[in-house]
This record gives sequence, structure tokens and C-alpha cells, in this order.
Amino acid sequence: MDLSVYHEIYMEEARKNLGELQRQLAHLEDGTIEPEGIEAAQRAAHSLKGDSATMGYDELAAMAYALETPLKEASEQGEQLPADFARTLKSSLNRLQEALEAVT
Repeated sequence: MDLSVYHEIYMEEARKNLGELQRQLAHLEDGTIEPEGIEAAQRAAHSLKGDSATMGYDELAAMAYALETPLKEASEQGEQLPADFARTLKSSLNRLQEALEAVT
């Protein structure tokens, strides 16, 4: 099946999900992230992972999965994210942005 017809929709959704992750990163960095924010970030990472996998962008899917896992664990267990997670998230978002631009 030719998925190229869905590329524009994928890019729009990917940018939206990346934007949500960046918003929650800002809250994490300034110490104001709420449990709902962690859940929102986890959903965004999950959607990005699934959409990327569907489109065959395995590298993007793997990067999103690497973010989704600790977010999901923190959300399910009601725990705070580790202090160094903001740095990890920021670095990962930069790599995701670069990978996303590569498929544009």
C-alpha cells in the first residue's frame, strides 16, 4: 500500500505531538508539571510512536517509544519523573525534530 498520500497528515500530527511534548518539557523544566501533563506527554509519545510505525519510520517510532516508556511508568505509578529526565527529554526531542525533518 502506498502510504505517501498520508504523509502530509502524518507530518501535521507528528508536529502536534512534538509540540505537546515540548510544552510538557517546559513545565518539567520549571517544576510545574502536573500528573495530567505527564499523561499528556505519554499520550503524545504513544501517538507519535504508533503513527511513525504505521508510516514505516522505524527510527522515529523507536525514539518515541524510548520516551513513552518512562512517561507511562511515571503516569501509572503516580511518581515524579527523575530529575535528569528533563535533559533526556530535551535531547530526545531535538533528535526527534531532526529525524522528522529528514522525512519531510
